[in-house]
Amino acid sequence: MSWLEKCDGPEDPMSYLRGLVNRAAATQTWLEKSEQGRLLHETLDLSELFHPDTFLNALRQQTARYSTLNFFRLDESDVGLHSNEEECKVQRNTDVR
Repeated sequence: MSWLEKCDGPEDPMSYLRGLVNRAAATQTWLEKSEQGRLLHETLDLSELFHPDTFLNALRQQTARYSTLNFFRLDESDVGLHSNEEECKVQRNTDVR
């Protein structure tokens, strides 16, 4: 049995490695923007993350903490999440409740 039969991912290793390098570079960019306080000043492309679900859960927790909203009642509009089938991006929601 070859490793391809055991692997859940692209058959082309170069495709996987390109994606890995792109995500690592994007993570570095996110870190730099965060350290400068600019991370949420523009739309974030969640496809650049290794685990976007973990980021969204942390964002939801942080939003609930700072807004005193119930964590389990938060939805996409509370954190400014906009998505469709082709993309999933986050932007800062400036609406005041």
